[in-house]
Amino acid sequence: MLHMLTSGLLSILYPGLGQFYGKKYVKGIIFLIAGLTVDLLNLMSGNYIYEWRILLSLIAVVDAVLTARKLTQTGELDAFQLDRNKLLAFVGAFVIIGFVVVFPMFNYISEAKNPTPGPQISAPLDTEIQEAALIYLKEKYNKDFVVKKALQNTLTNSQNIIVTPKDEPDFLVYVIREGNTFTDTLVSGSYSKEAEAKVNVAADKYFKKAWKPDIRVVVDSEVEDQLVKDGKFPSFEEQMKSTPDNVSVTVQMATLREDTNNLKSDLKLMEQFIQELKEQGFTQVSLTISSYDAKPIKKMTNPQPGQTTSPYRLYMFDTSYSDFKAIVEGKETNIEKYFFVQE
Repeated sequence: MLHMLTSGLLSILYPGLGQFYGKKYVKGIIFLIAGLTVDLLNLMSGNYIYEWRILLSLIAVVDAVLTARKLTQTGELDAFQLDRNKLLAFVGAFVIIGFVVVFPMFNYISEAKNPTPGPQISAPLDTEIQEAALIYLKEKYNKDFVVKKALQNTLTNSQNIIVTPKDEPDFLVYVIREGNTFTDTLVSGSYSKEAEAKVNVAADKYFKKAWKPDIRVVVDSEVEDQLVKDGKFPSFEEQMKSTPDNVSVTVQMATLREDTNNLKSDLKLMEQFIQELKEQGFTQVSLTISSYDAKPIKKMTNPQPGQTTSPYRLYMFDTSYSDFKAIVEGKETNIEKYFFVQE
């Protein structure tokens, strides 16, 4: 019984050790190599496969116990002792396990906890440049701003300053300095806030189960400079009425499909949503709508960290600026071509 228990415990410690104890050296080496192979694959992939490792250990334990039982019955393991060959086999096995698995694993964990720092791509920005950015904004918009963060990008050699108006502490404005030239996102940011309000109204009207849309407005830099006069610039609505082609709007939103068996209802919603945006003055929009089925098409078991496969069927409606413009102008009537399934 003692030999069976010892063999089993050694095999639990590592596959093959129980076989070495029972003088089955060839079989022990096979189990040892199999265990090392599985552990090394897990170590290199960073994704431990518990099922295969447990199965291998279970087979090794059962084999070691049965072998010890058989040898005990034949009298080959009557004396609880280690002969010279067995001792060398144990020492060699532990040395191999230590150098091939344990030491690299500790080194891998240590590097994961203390990664080697990469090249520094940002550094604190001089206060003189920050002050110059505030002066630039004051002269352009006749408003006072507060610097929240300022960094020097060492790769592009550009300076990035994040500021907020004193009277709007939650409104972030990005100022970029390249060479001796400053640019900023105040107009685009203001237009994005106005556009968001309009798009949200349309989204709430047609998509009852939707996440908050992500709306971004980009204004051509040359056009933007012409818009700002004496610190003022036209509202988003005024700009859309006068020269809408100078304003590019990106809308990304996600919804849950209410009628999972009727694709025509989805297309109808998309068509109505686009028509609503058209009536609000949107003509140049990059529109992406992700529609998920409310119920999963499959049940995921034991999802791994970082797994990106979704159990929900996804329908994508995606148009570029030119596609959207063709639709609202009536040049494109088949919007189904922009609607596809992604599983």
